[in-house]
Amino acid sequence: EFIGLCAENIDFKSCNNLLDLGGGHGLYSIAFSFIYTHLECTVFDLPSIIPFTRAYIEDFGSSVKVVGGDYFLDDIPKNQDVILSSFSRCGSDPDLITKIRDALSEHGYLLIRRHRATVSEDALQNLEWNLISTNNRRKGARKWEFGTSPAVEEYLEALKVNGFSIIFHQIFDSTSEVIIARKGGKSE
Repeated sequence: EFIGLCAENIDFKSCNNLLDLGGGHGLYSIAFSFIYTHLECTVFDLPSIIPFTRAYIEDFGSSVKVVGGDYFLDDIPKNQDVILSSFSRCGSDPDLITKIRDALSEHGYLLIRRHRATVSEDALQNLEWNLISTNNRRKGARKWEFGTSPAVEEYLEALKVNGFSIIFHQIFDSTSEVIIARKGGKSE
């Protein structure tokens, strides 16, 4: 469903590569690589996550590549036609927008699936969130919230200020929303 939504808004046939930023298991990259066989897909995640990513890639017999790193500290591979962030902090943190923009090709796309604010209204889940370590990154008090996570309207505005046009923004399901933006161009 998510991949279909992305395909409705992006001409993947004209794209050469996709970077799954904070991609974890890599299942989105694996799916994209099978649907668009010309697309070179890469998962970028913490070195401790990469062995799990490789296991999924091998299980599915996929050609997806992996790069270990921390998107806060390390360079993001450049000249990407598509950067995907699904439920990863990089798709909600305005401090990373310029770094992501600079990693995209001239008219590259940014695909974000992120938690909706309503997800964090359950007190028990918020308690669990506060018990999880995030490697000294500032967390908010509510689940999936970080100290630098603004409301979606603020995040969309930060994208625009940093040279992105918003192609699509919509609630996807009860827990998430989708943002599709393009470097340069005009918002629809």
